[in-house]
Amino acid sequence: MSLKKISFLLLCLALTLSMIVGCTAKSTTTPPSTTPSTESEASGDESTDTPEPFPGCDHKSTQKISDKAATCTVDGYKNKQKCKDCGQILDASGTILPAEGHKYKNRSCIYCDKPEPDVATEGVFEGTDTYWILYTDGELEIGGTGPTPDLAEQEDSYFYKYNKAVTSIVVYHGVTRIGNNLCRVLKEAETISISSSVTEIGDHAFDGWELEKLYLSTRLKWLGDENFTSNKLFFLELPNTLEYVGAGCFESTQLISMRVPDSIKTFKTVKGQFANLENLAYTGTESQFMTLELGKHMKVDGKCALVNLLYNYTAEANDLPYCTKRGLKDGDFTYIIYTDKTARITKYSGSSEDLIIPEKLGGYTVTGIHSTCFEENKRLVKITLPKTMKTIGREAFLNSTLSELVILSSELRVADDAFKGCVSLTKMTFDGFFTDVGHSAFSATHLSNFKLSPKMDAVRASAFAQTEIKLTDFTQFEYIGDSAFAYTSIDQEIDLTGVKEIGMGAFYRAGIKGATVTGVEKICAYAFNLNSSLNKDNVKDLDGVKTVDPTAFDFTYPEI
Repeated sequence: MSLKKISFLLLCLALTLSMIVGCTAKSTTTPPSTTPSTESEASGDESTDTPEPFPGCDHKSTQKISDKAATCTVDGYKNKQKCKDCGQILDASGTILPAEGHKYKNRSCIYCDKPEPDVATEGVFEGTDTYWILYTDGELEIGGTGPTPDLAEQEDSYFYKYNKAVTSIVVYHGVTRIGNNLCRVLKEAETISISSSVTEIGDHAFDGWELEKLYLSTRLKWLGDENFTSNKLFFLELPNTLEYVGAGCFESTQLISMRVPDSIKTFKTVKGQFANLENLAYTGTESQFMTLELGKHMKVDGKCALVNLLYNYTAEANDLPYCTKRGLKDGDFTYIIYTDKTARITKYSGSSEDLIIPEKLGGYTVTGIHSTCFEENKRLVKITLPKTMKTIGREAFLNSTLSELVILSSELRVADDAFKGCVSLTKMTFDGFFTDVGHSAFSATHLSNFKLSPKMDAVRASAFAQTEIKLTDFTQFEYIGDSAFAYTSIDQEIDLTGVKEIGMGAFYRAGIKGATVTGVEKICAYAFNLNSSLNKDNVKDLDGVKTVDPTAFDFTYPEI
């Protein structure tokens, strides 16, 4: 018999003995969550100390929150603390109550009544003290002690034969790291539970395309690139032990609300990562947030115009709304409802040319129009939005025949491409303010009377390109995105004092007659090309700009 087989048999024997000991210890019907195992307490994994405070709040005044019992697959805790000042739950405090797995008797778990499945297949992770078991009900158990291995990106080991069979993944207490690409092929897992003993998850460890429920380790510090992508989560809360989040993590078209702790020092992003996010609560300050790549992604680059950014930890941040029910109908409208008793319209099946959106559907207050709701609608000519309306989703009216827009609300957020290509749209009645306008939101329309909130400090890429916009004050902006005002007819001198960055082609062929760039930090390529009236004499304070791309103007700058 080979050494590998002997090692495997010894590990299986050890696991069997461990399970027998565990079952003996759980001889009563008390759930395993009520008392941590002796082994767990002795391991030193659990800390009873209040964690070191992160910037934003010193968490000096704390109070105990209610203990949470473990389930068979999800860790619980006791003596966890909450900051009285900012309301943040301090994830690293208290004692972990490890999930100890199911205990079956008469073919049913005595704790959760789950029917006992058979073992479909099992194995060990070579070179480690960790193992895996796949059950016939689709649950994949990963256990043992220490880290699991890294796999190559195209690795065929372990799970490639079972990618359709796994519907849930449970990582039990004792595992400390999930290796690169370990569960990458298991895209149909709907539930993933990761024990709080796991402090690091490698790149592409979980893709989770069908993921609907995520129980993330509350002591996680490092999350590698492209994890939990294309998920179906509506709400996400990241633990305040987390320090690093790799690019692309949690990319989703369904995620509505997210809480992000100021413990994170690096949060990398990719384009379009949070396309439908509506609420983000950050436990630190706005200045801290903008030091993260996530900050600029949300405010400028990332198709996140609908996001309501909340800073520090407040009662409002503790109660972010998210979607609870879809597919409801009222007349010609299909809508979804949120936890705050509001509704968003997702589909209109009528044929009206002059449509008035109601304030309520099914008793719920209508606050938004969802993505693609009226896309390519060739009947609609005029639409009236009620005073309750707050958001217009991405591509909501893309390439429709809309020619008149009446907005009765006082403030409105408009997402990417919302009115893009509405070439007949020439009239807009709106006495309020746009608080944010997404990428290409009004491009290729014939609107001019945009009133922007004084608090709107970024203009997203191509937001007003090819429109007839007339603005007199640009000094409120910190960022002006790529092609933001390209192909317009501003036809005046503009003051850009204090703008940090002017994006590529931002004022390309915009009729600019002069510009003041005092305090500007960066001017990108082609920012002012094809503005025939511009020259070195009427661009004021250009020498004070830190970075100017040589192609930013038609004239040569700097001299070469």
